Amino acid sequence: MLYALVLSIYTYNKNYKETFLIVLYIHDKETYFMVDQISELKFRDISDIAYELLAKHGLNDWQFCFDHAKSRAGLCNYSRKIISISKSYAKEVKISEVKNTILHEIAHALVGHSHGHDAAWKVKALEIGCDAKRCHSVKFSLPNWIIECPNGCFSISRYRKNRHLICKYCKIPVVYKKYDV
Repeated sequence: MLYALVLSIYTYNKNYKETFLIVLYIHDKETYFMVDQISELKFRDISDIAYELLAKHGLNDWQFCFDHAKSRAGLCNYSRKIISISKSYAKEVKISEVKNTILHEIAHALVGHSHGHDAAWKVKALEIGCDAKRCHSVKFSLPNWIIECPNGCFSISRYRKNRHLICKYCKIPVVYKKYDV
């Protein structure tokens, strides 16, 4: 049997607040510790960088925020004029990579929603200093579910459980299994 005890400890420095997430794993007679330091300073730095970049590229009426996305790094919401970055992604990568993602989303905002990742978007992304790559390769969160066909037609991982899914090959309901590391 594996037990996990999760503790959050806040420490204050004169310049910033740090949060330590301590997970104590107890398995039989052995104990494992995992400490994850989450620095509020990093998130403040990213937010400052984002607003500087928005202003630099004339997007003064746009906002920046962090979100809880699990499978994408960033998002450009045209209707609400918001650029958001996944907090999970921001925790896992260097600030320079987050800056590149912010520039990626700013390029979307500048060219408009009808362009996606086409040539016009790529030209704008390169022009403003982004590497103009469409996707990242960072695995920053684990899925919650494994979806399988009972007949073995397929097996995929997902973050959410959808109702009433059937296998497109054999037309029977799929099976959900909890994802275990």
